[in-house]
Amino acid sequence: LLRDPAAAPRALAATSVRGPEAFTTLLAERLRTVCHHADCRALAAASHWVVVDGTPAACAVCHGSDNDRAYARLSRAWREAGLGKLIVVGGAEDSFAELRRHNETHKHPDLRLVEGGHRPDKRQARDLCRGADLVVLWGSTQVHHAETEVWSSAAHAQDTPALTMGNGQRGVKALAEAVLDWVARR
Repeated sequence: LLRDPAAAPRALAATSVRGPEAFTTLLAERLRTVCHHADCRALAAASHWVVVDGTPAACAVCHGSDNDRAYARLSRAWREAGLGKLIVVGGAEDSFAELRRHNETHKHPDLRLVEGGHRPDKRQARDLCRGADLVVLWGSTQVHHAETEVWSSAAHAQDTPALTMGNGQRGVKALAEAVLDWVARR
């Protein structure tokens, strides 16, 4: 449409959208600036967006951030796999803030964040693990071994898989990629 304005009437007829206001609404819902990164293009295609080429900083998927791109991929894969609740145990406050921000935008997974630094009650851990699809033990962050033991046992008691992330796996991108790998292997 952007390259051929004469195509607008055909597009209106094909989408059963009538009138310029409805067409403007349709474009506002579907028109997105997307960078040339393959992951961003794939996510845009899966979302049925009308794509306008743009810089990474202007990209509706990644906003120029590897973390944003990885979480967007995670969200899509999680939703397509029909998964629900993801529990993340451990992590720095700045990572939690970023995960919360991503989750507000993407809505998938149903994310539950558990701060490290204190030994949880075993019953509460089991209750939270009930119905979860995955528990991630972010071991390379602010979480003690005793805590990961409680959460690992709670996940096992609920037949919930537990994924332990080790040394060197820090940051939202590393978390998203580890969970993506788990989704692909299941």
